[in-house]
Amino acid sequence: MRRRRNGLAASCEPCRQRKLRCDHGKAPCQRCRQRGLQSQCHYHPAPLTKAAGSFVQLVEDEVSSVECPSISTDPKDLSTQHGVTTHSLAAGHERQVALVESVLLELSQLPFLRSLIHQYYAVSKSNNIPAPLVLPAVESLFGLVNKSGEIAKHSLRPLAEAVIRSTARPIVVTEALSAQEFLAMHTGENLRLEYLGIIYSIAGRASEVMLPKQGQADDRLVYKLFRHSDTCLQLASEIAPAITDAIVWLSLENSVLCTVACGDDSETVERHLGNLSSHLFAMGYHRETISTANTPFFLAECRRWTFAKAYNMEILFSALRGRPPRVLMRYSDTKLPLDLADDDIVADALQREQACARLSADGWNTAGHYFTASFRRARGIALQIREEALEYEYRPMTPERLAELSDLSARCRRAWEDLPPHMRYTPSCWDLDLPPITCMTLLMIKVGFLQSDREIFRAMERIDPQATASSLVVAHESLTLITHLSDARGRSPYIRHEFSSVVLGYGLPCAIVLATASKKLSQPAGLNYTLPEGVTRSTIIRDLAVFVSQLDSMALSAESNAEACGQASRAISRTLDDLLNVPLMTATLGSSTAARAANVADDDFQGADLDAMLDDFDLADWIKSIEGTSSSVDWYNF
Repeated sequence: MRRRRNGLAASCEPCRQRKLRCDHGKAPCQRCRQRGLQSQCHYHPAPLTKAAGSFVQLVEDEVSSVECPSISTDPKDLSTQHGVTTHSLAAGHERQVALVESVLLELSQLPFLRSLIHQYYAVSKSNNIPAPLVLPAVESLFGLVNKSGEIAKHSLRPLAEAVIRSTARPIVVTEALSAQEFLAMHTGENLRLEYLGIIYSIAGRASEVMLPKQGQADDRLVYKLFRHSDTCLQLASEIAPAITDAIVWLSLENSVLCTVACGDDSETVERHLGNLSSHLFAMGYHRETISTANTPFFLAECRRWTFAKAYNMEILFSALRGRPPRVLMRYSDTKLPLDLADDDIVADALQREQACARLSADGWNTAGHYFTASFRRARGIALQIREEALEYEYRPMTPERLAELSDLSARCRRAWEDLPPHMRYTPSCWDLDLPPITCMTLLMIKVGFLQSDREIFRAMERIDPQATASSLVVAHESLTLITHLSDARGRSPYIRHEFSSVVLGYGLPCAIVLATASKKLSQPAGLNYTLPEGVTRSTIIRDLAVFVSQLDSMALSAESNAEACGQASRAISRTLDDLLNVPLMTATLGSSTAARAANVADDDFQGADLDAMLDDFDLADWIKSIEGTSSSVDWYNF
C-alpha cells in the first residue's frame, strides 16, 4: 500500500480528484473498476505538486476546496478594507479573472450544451427553474462567441472583467419587475456568474440523462460541468454584494448535479446541501409572508419551486445521513407552488389571472394536465406527513401518541385520495398515451405516500404489534411498484438515470423490512410466526430476488451509486440465502420439528404476531462500510 508523507494511505488519482474514498489497493482499485475507469487508475508520486504554468488549474483547485473571503472589486473600496494591502487585492482580482476565463472557455461547446438543455426541458418534469427563465438565457450566450463558436483570445479577459463587474452589481427587485426584465439583469450585456453556473448545472444534468453512456467520456463531461458550476457558485457568493435569487437557484442546481457527479452517499453532497439551506434562509425563502411582500408573481412562484425541491432533498438525504432535516415545513409559512404551467408563471397579468382562475380552490389545475408544479405539489404533501411521522422517532411512545399516529395514518390515506384523479398512479397508466417520465413520476408519488405511511407504522410498532404487520404490507407494496419501474427502464433514458436513486432511496428501506422478516423465518423460531394477509413467504423471496438483481445490474454500471448498490446487494443476498436454505437447516432438528419444516406452506405463516421478528436484527450493519455514512444511520428512517 502506497503512503503519503504524513503516513496516511494514498488514494488513486481518479478517487482523489473526485474526492471519493479509495480502497488504496493495487491499481485499478475497486471503485475505479466499478466506474469503468481502469485505464485512468494510477497513483501519483506527488499528487499535490502543481505543474509550472498551470495557474488556472491551481486556482480552480483552490476555489473548490477553500472558502475565500469576500473581496470588493470596486477600486474605491481598496483603501477602506482594513488589513488588506493593494497587492493582495490585486492578486485576488487576478485570481477571479483567471477563474472566470476558465469558465467562459467552456462556451466553445455552446451549441452542444444548448441542444442538451432543450432536449432536457422537452421531456423532464423535474426542472427546478421554469423554461422561460432558462432557454432565452442560453440563446443570449451566442452573442459572446464568434462564428466558429469560440471566444477570441483578445476579448476573453475584457469579457471576464465585464462578468465580474455585472456580478458585483446589486439586484433590485420590485413588485413591477417582469420576467423579461429579470432576465435582462442577469444575461446578455449584464451576464452574471449565477446564470452562467445555472446553465452549466442544467447542461450537466441533461448530459447524464439524455446522452447514451459511453464510458469515461460522459463521466468526464458531467464532472467538468459540475466543476464549472461549483466555481461560478463560489465566485458569485464571493463577488455579489448580497445573496440573490439566482445564487439560490444556482446553489440548488449545483447540489442536484453534485448527486450525479459524486453519488448520493458522498460527503460532498452533504456539504452542498448545507450551503443550500444557508442560502435559503439568508433569502428568507422559509418566510413567504415577509420575503415576498414586494415580489413579482413569477419570482414568488419560483421561490416556492425552489423551497419545495430543497425540502424534498433535505427530508430524503437527512434520512440517508442519519441526521435531522435542516429545512422543515413546521418552521415555515411557505406554501406549495400553484399548479401552473411554466409559461403561465412568467406571463403577463391578464394571461396569469386567466390561468389562476382555472385552478381549483386548493390550487390544482382542473384540466388534467401534468406540469412540473403538479408533481412538486403532490410530493410536498406526502413529505409533510412524513416530516410529522419522523418527529415521533425521538419521543417515548404512549397510548396518546399511538392514537395521534393512527390519526396521522388516516390523514395520509385521505391526502392520497384527495389528489386529483389524474395524479393518482395506477399500473394501467403505462398503457395509456402518457410519456414514460410522467408514468414514472406518478409512480414515485404513490411510493412517497406509502413511505410516509410506513414511517408512521414504524413508530407505532414499538408498542403496537399489529403495526409491524402493516409496515410489512406497505413495504411489500412499495417494492412491487419499484419492480414495475424496473420493467420500464428501457422506455426512457430519464428512467434509467433516476433508477439507482429510486432503488437506494425508496426500495432499499422496504427491502430491509422484508429481509428482516425473512431472516426470522429462516430460523427455527420462525416456524411459529405467520405473515400478514397478502404477504407470503414466496412473495418475499420473489420480491427480494428481483430487487437483488436490480442492485446487481447497477453495481456493474459506471453510475456514481454503483458501490452502494453492490454492498446492498451482498447484504440482502446473504439474508435471502438463509431463507432459501431453511430445509437444510432443519435436518438437524428433532423429528417433529423437521416434519413441520418439510411441510411448511405459505398458509402456515398467516396471522401471528410479528413484533418479535424485528428484534435484534443487524442487517443494517453493512451500511457502516458505505462511504460517507456513520454507524448511527438507521436505514429504516428513509
